Amino acid sequence: MIYRKEGGIYSRSGAIDTILAQLGSVVQPSHIDDDTLALYGFIAVPEKVVSNQTGVNREDRKKALASVDWVSNAKHLTKATKDAVEAWRQVVRDCPDCAAIPPLPRLVATKTKTAPSLNESEIDAIKNHVTKDEDWLLFLQVWKDLGFPNSKNIVANLLLAYTKVKLDEIIGSI
Repeated sequence: MIYRKEGGIYSRSGAIDTILAQLGSVVQPSHIDDDTLALYGFIAVPEKVVSNQTGVNREDRKKALASVDWVSNAKHLTKATKDAVEAWRQVVRDCPDCAAIPPLPRLVATKTKTAPSLNESEIDAIKNHVTKDEDWLLFLQVWKDLGFPNSKNIVANLLLAYTKVKLDEIIGSI
């Protein structure tokens, strides 16, 4: 039988030794039964429960696997990184009795292409564009909140999302 006290795990003889250390030689070890151990805070726990609680349970493995589900569809990660994560996932799946979940491999991104940028005159043309569209103010507010990024892709998508106006229509009038 295994005994638990204040987060520690003890064998029967270890629990008895702890009590004897507190009491000295007043009590014979053979007189210490489960009730006496319980009086001193030692709670009997079946060994199966203790061994299951020391390893990684199914729920922890599920959470670890779910935390990297997005990797297989990520376009910004290298194929080698995706393969490494898939191998890690297989280890987590195949090791239900592992003491701990192994650390996730390092995620390496592919080199990103820099999008073309707007120059100052193009940015001024967009900011000073006159329109009766009420959504234009929403576009300007969102663009401002993002810190006026000068990426053509970002500005073109913001314009299309909020005003239905294409960037070429505004820049073409410069």
